[in-house]
Amino acid sequence: MDHFQKILTQLNKKDHDDDAIDRLNYSTTAKFLGVFAALIFAKQAVGNPLQCFIPAEYKLPWEKYIETYCFVENTYYVNSTLTQFPSHTADRRSYELKYYQWMPYIFVLEAFICFMPKLIFKLLYSFAEMRVTDVIQYAWAKVKDVKNKNKEGKTTEAVAVDAFISKQLVDFNVFQIRPTKVAFGWYLTAIYFGMKLSMLASITIQLLLLQFFIKAETPFWGFGLMSDLYFGRDWRVNGYFPRVTFCDLETRDLGQHRPHTIQCVLMLNMFIEKIYLFLWAWFLITFLVTVLNILYWCFRVFSRGKKLSMIDEALLQSGITDPNARDARDIEYFIRHNLRYDGIVLLRLIDSNFGYINMSNVCKQLWESFRKAQE
Repeated sequence: MDHFQKILTQLNKKDHDDDAIDRLNYSTTAKFLGVFAALIFAKQAVGNPLQCFIPAEYKLPWEKYIETYCFVENTYYVNSTLTQFPSHTADRRSYELKYYQWMPYIFVLEAFICFMPKLIFKLLYSFAEMRVTDVIQYAWAKVKDVKNKNKEGKTTEAVAVDAFISKQLVDFNVFQIRPTKVAFGWYLTAIYFGMKLSMLASITIQLLLLQFFIKAETPFWGFGLMSDLYFGRDWRVNGYFPRVTFCDLETRDLGQHRPHTIQCVLMLNMFIEKIYLFLWAWFLITFLVTVLNILYWCFRVFSRGKKLSMIDEALLQSGITDPNARDARDIEYFIRHNLRYDGIVLLRLIDSNFGYINMSNVCKQLWESFRKAQE
């Protein structure tokens, strides 16, 4: 339980090096999967995930044994549309349900896949020469410390964040190769967009895993299942998440092998069906939202006009109202030769995590440092 609590604490931790959509993918989704894994595991361990109709000559110990055997060895579902019950063992195995025992572990695996892009980003980010997001995290830690000691928390927070971040960035010097001491490049941008694309790939993997374990013909099986639920068609027709299954076993009595075909009720599938449908819809929505988020970030980071307007509006917001002090050519030079791509990404991350006012004040400090160097 303590280990599970540590995992939840790690997922709740806000690193300030991402945006809300990123946290939706690697944190919120992983929490959902963790809760579902715990629920199904509890049903398997404490409840009765499967109950079978046992021949009358078998006593209670045999009943428990047979139900445990059928749960572990898989059951199979025979669609009502089949005119004849399959007689061969190989034919019956083709109808086996191979997912319900492993659902908790599948969900844990999927939660790990959700968090994998963030782990890769952290690993690659550790090789960066200038870990600017660490400055943001440290500034936020200082803000919370001051906030606990000062009743004027909001005022202190606004001053502490932008002042501390600006000082750290302006004082940073990479081999003193630039006119100002701020030296951004493209590495942070590359790994940040790489993380977003990896999250898109992880969602695709999640959808394919859902399709694989229920043997669906298409990743969009959820639309058909929702249609069946709406029109009152259930598992007897579509074959997804059947409640009534069969199990083959042999018992040995007085030296004789006695084959049996046992009919079972797989109650666990009632829960798995709803969870699967929710996850399918969730992954589909997050896929679309992530695509839109990537396109939006591309527009904000790579569009020349958007970058110019962002810096101009940020300087205006921070109190630089004189148009001559915000010359468009100087702003463009400032973006191209000083901020570059990493600086724009950094300002966007500050905006996403600390608000537009703090981002504007940081931009003002960087701009004033740039103007002093130009003079």
